[in-house]
Amino acid sequence: MERVGKNGLQLPEFGSLRLVDINFAEWGAYLAGLRAMDSLAKARGEYVEVTDLKDKRSGPAVSFRVTNQGREIHEDSDYEAVFEKSVNLERVAVIKSEVGSKQFVIALDIEGTLISNGMSQLPRPGLRGFLEKLSSLDVEIVVYSTLPINVIDEFLSNLSNDGEIPLWFLNCRRVPWQGGCKSIRDVEESDENRITMLVDDYEGYVCPGEEDYWIEVPTFSPPYRESGKVLQNVLQRIEAVLSGLRGV
Repeated sequence: MERVGKNGLQLPEFGSLRLVDINFAEWGAYLAGLRAMDSLAKARGEYVEVTDLKDKRSGPAVSFRVTNQGREIHEDSDYEAVFEKSVNLERVAVIKSEVGSKQFVIALDIEGTLISNGMSQLPRPGLRGFLEKLSSLDVEIVVYSTLPINVIDEFLSNLSNDGEIPLWFLNCRRVPWQGGCKSIRDVEESDENRITMLVDDYEGYVCPGEEDYWIEVPTFSPPYRESGKVLQNVLQRIEAVLSGLRGV
């Protein structure tokens, strides 16, 4: 449910987020980011108080306080990250007249992101559940790796035979590696109504100026003892940005 504020602006009812001393004009420009923060807080069972919104030279910024059952969480950069990405991507969508017609693509890296590497090919803990949940978010899932397409096919076939990935993932579109960096333009092809998010562990593959489209994943590296919470955290950030942009 939404409340009508001054000048007819719609003030959403945030379930896990509260605005403190923020006026209507300020929150209206950052609504996508606030929705993303609210979505992330709900997924984590936390509560967020936002005390300041502003545009800095580097982009939109937010001041906030996160608590969980009354205990303050002093550091959680994920909230600021999903806020900034959602606001910036929404602004791009407005410029491109995509509001209300946005379609989303999730481009997944392979080595260091979904598996260990090409030699050991160890699946990341929670991989199958991550992919199955991702497929329910009404997005196109593509594979975007520096590996040759035939090698990707071999890796995914091995993972499927071992039951580590859903069968449908074998048929996902592959984006050929062009060299240099992984541009979202290579993924989106000619469809201007698409917004792509690149899920990758290596910042060096992110093209300059496309940082807002990157969802960072910690590199899956030796001794490979992480829990499934790593991919769960990545999924929560993806869902939060999508919620911010979709207005849900």
